[in-house]
Amino acid sequence: MYLRIKLHPEIVTKSDSVRKRFVKILSSNIRQSLKTYNLDCSIQPNWDNILVRAKCEPTLYPVFVQILRQVPGIQKILKIKLVPFTDMHQLFEEVLELNRERLQNKTFCVRVKRKGKHEVRSIDIERYVGGGLRQHIEGSKVQLTNPQETVQIEIENDQAFLIEHVFSGLGGFPIGTQDAVLSMISGGYDSAVSSYQMIRRGCKLHYLFFNLGGQEHEYYVKRIARKIWQGYSASHNVKFVTVDFYDIMINIANAVSDGYTGVCLKRMFYRVANAIAQRLRIDGLVTGEALGQVSSQTLKNLAVIEQVSERPILRPLIAMDKEEIIHLAQQIQTAEISARVQEFCGIMGKKPTIAADVKQLEQEEAKLDIDALVAKAIETAKVENMRELAQQDLAHIEATQLTFVSQLYSDKDVIIDVRDQETFENANNPWPVPAINIPFFHLVDKFGDLDQSKRYVLYCTKGLLSRIQAVNLIENGYKNVVVLSKDYKFEQ
Repeated sequence: MYLRIKLHPEIVTKSDSVRKRFVKILSSNIRQSLKTYNLDCSIQPNWDNILVRAKCEPTLYPVFVQILRQVPGIQKILKIKLVPFTDMHQLFEEVLELNRERLQNKTFCVRVKRKGKHEVRSIDIERYVGGGLRQHIEGSKVQLTNPQETVQIEIENDQAFLIEHVFSGLGGFPIGTQDAVLSMISGGYDSAVSSYQMIRRGCKLHYLFFNLGGQEHEYYVKRIARKIWQGYSASHNVKFVTVDFYDIMINIANAVSDGYTGVCLKRMFYRVANAIAQRLRIDGLVTGEALGQVSSQTLKNLAVIEQVSERPILRPLIAMDKEEIIHLAQQIQTAEISARVQEFCGIMGKKPTIAADVKQLEQEEAKLDIDALVAKAIETAKVENMRELAQQDLAHIEATQLTFVSQLYSDKDVIIDVRDQETFENANNPWPVPAINIPFFHLVDKFGDLDQSKRYVLYCTKGLLSRIQAVNLIENGYKNVVVLSKDYKFEQ
């Protein structure tokens, strides 16, 4: 099987030296992507295209094409039959054999593109071949405007490329034509799509994951990163870095005023990300931030947050709507996984500021030992190779199994409401079992002092806070922790 790779139009418009470099990199990426799946090919780079010949069993041709469709830098993939071009009648016979069934009882036109010197014009070939097809194929009719089928022929000197099928490619630039970047991936729709966008733009993309939700959170984020890597950048070795951010989150929540906790958390993300990027010699950071989507993503807050970054912050989704982002996540097949990931950043603060004051922010951060927190985060960072990660059974990190209950027992159960004290007191929920209030950020420190003969049922309004702390307690060895199910109903 021969395939003709059409380059993304932006590549063709580059200067000769740049275009040649892009084509060379794309050729290498094609070979490496196929090699990842144990497929081989021969590659012939040309001025504005790449000729690829598949070296595999015909049954694997669909897989071969699908891999190429996901390689950045490719605009179109033409499945072709390569034949010698000697005269118009010989060409007509080849075209007739290839298209006889496809054109029966259909309108069609013939389009010819030529390179080189020939005694006939392109329009002469179109008329000759089109007229012959009309005479020899039952029910066919030439129609130059809006035909049902188009017969495409490309001629270069003494070779003719008969196009059997056209597949759309990913477009963009080949990976490696732009600098490496570090994507701050959280597992949500936004960070997955922003990662894909930067890969498509030619960046070698590494992943940085700030873990706020335990092993389950890690499990889903690694699945998403692996999905993106396998689909669009398997031609390159990339790194996946995990940083446990739970202690930093607790420090911020206990020290910083409520309205500034979210902004402080984001600034700590950026500080640690810069330190990781420096170690890995990466020059840019990528986030899934979109203007105005949440309180920390107002223009004023974004400006304040990025002040701590020494590297450029790339935000490919900055002007996209959530609906557009989710639609793109569905296209790259990460949406289903992201739908299961909780928005952990949303736990920081009840009334977040939308316009952080720099002076007040600095006063709040003065309550933290920032250098020590960053140093500890860097020290505990875990770096994994994505190629090795792709070979792992990720189920082993989904070990934390939460138990959700919808029935309470007065002889053994105690409700722990992890909301703040004011919300707890105002709610006045009619619990049929004893209920105590231990706010989210104090629960870990106080849980060990409780009567461990009881079963503790964690509760919050949306289930997010209780879920996070249940995972954390279980991972710390406590077995008497469950979460109240969303379908629990108070007796009337």
